[in-house]
Formats: sequence, C-alpha cells, structure tokens
Amino acid sequence: MPLKIMFIGNSFSADSLQWLPSILNNLSVADATVAYLYIGGCSIQRHFDNIADPTNDYTYYKNTGCEWVATTEATLLHGITDEPWDIIVFQQASHFSGKPYSYTTLDGLIDYVDRHKTNPNVKYGFNMTWAYQSNAAHRNFADYGCNQITMYRAICATVKNIIAENSRIYKIFPTGTVIQNLRMGSIGDRLTRDGYHLSLHAGRLAAAMSIAYGLGYSVNEATFLPEGSDINGQILAEIKNAVINAYAVPFEITGV
Repeated sequence: MPLKIMFIGNSFSADSLQWLPSILNNLSVADATVAYLYIGGCSIQRHFDNIADPTNDYTYYKNTGCEWVATTEATLLHGITDEPWDIIVFQQASHFSGKPYSYTTLDGLIDYVDRHKTNPNVKYGFNMTWAYQSNAAHRNFADYGCNQITMYRAICATVKNIIAENSRIYKIFPTGTVIQNLRMGSIGDRLTRDGYHLSLHAGRLAAAMSIAYGLGYSVNEATFLPEGSDINGQILAEIKNAVINAYAVPFEITGV
C-alpha cells in the first residue's frame, strides 16, 4: 500500500528521516514517499509566522525510494500541496521541546495545513525530539540546567500534557524516548555527532526505526544498516528493543 509522509520541521527532522526510506525499502514497503520541510532550528512559532509572512527560506527534501532530492527556496505551502499526504508530522525546535509556552501556535499551524491539504483524510502526527548529550555545548542547554535527564523529563511532560491531549494529533512518535533508552545500552551517551544532532549511523537509524515502528511496520524484520556503519548485531538488537520499549512506555526510560 502506498505511503506518503511529510514532516514540517528542522534539522532534527533530517536526523529522524534520513534512513527511513531505506528501512521501508528493506521491509518491502512499495511506493513510499518521504519528505520534510527544513529550516535549521525552526520552531512551531516560526512555522506559524511563515503563514502570515510567507517565506521561501525552506529547503524541501523528498525521497521517493531512490535518493533525497532537495528543492531550495521552497515555501511551506509548496510542501503541503506537493502530494496528497497520508500523514503530516509536526515537530518542535529541540531547545523549545520542553517549554509548554512554545506550543501555543500549533493549532493555528494545523488549521493552515487543514485549509491547504490535498488529501481530505490526512492524519497529523508529532515527533518527540530527544534530550541533548550530557556534554553538549548547545547554548540553550542551560535552560535545562545543562542536565540531560532534566531536559528529557521536561520534553516528556510537555508532550504528554499538551500533544497527547490534542485530539487532532493521532500519533506521537516517541523518538526522544527511543534515544534515551538506547543511551542505556552498550553505546552509552554517544549518540550525537555534536552534542545534539544524532550520529550519522546508530543515532539516525534508531530515530528512523522509531518512525517506521510508529507507522505500523515491524522493526524486528528490519536488517538495513547504513553503508560504512560499525553497527553490530548487538547494537542493532538494542536499537530495536529501544524502539519497542519506547512505544510500550512513551514517557519513561526503560532501557534496551
């Protein structure tokens, strides 16, 4: 059955989706289209502001099963109307993810998508981002006391109290809990490449597995590994367990 999914997000969307087309192909999902609208560090508020003051600052990344193709100088409307999306996923900027006040314009953003969607049956999802690595130098880490667990708990509480209570969001992808679970395994707290963006192999693979599982596909059947990765059988098993455990308990750390 064809699948069309698009994220309205930022660089954490790129991390979450990089390996999703390869995983879907590995699982024999035919005719999958994966895309995301990207502005670095873009918050829900900024996406919303781009409605009243349209900008072509987006890069629109799209993959129909072969490779990622980037369209520069794109608009929010371009991405929304490009395909009859089955699922459109929203995502907060990482540094705002644990800040409840930063979600006030989400319903306005959904309203805009509703007015311009080309599939009347589209569903809306939300991708929960991850806490920063313990030694991250991100300037906004101080908002959480430069403490990974404090940040993780703030993200969980915010998503649970705001997103999970929003009847328009049909699915929460608990990617942040997937990453936190995986940090309890053999890799440890080494799942980013700069303290906050995910590592190109294990980190991004875990995030993509999270999205695939949330879409209803069995990660137990997945064998895809990024070319050149050093992911061994144990780490692959830990990634799968981290995903399955996160969906069983979305807002708590259960490990691998």
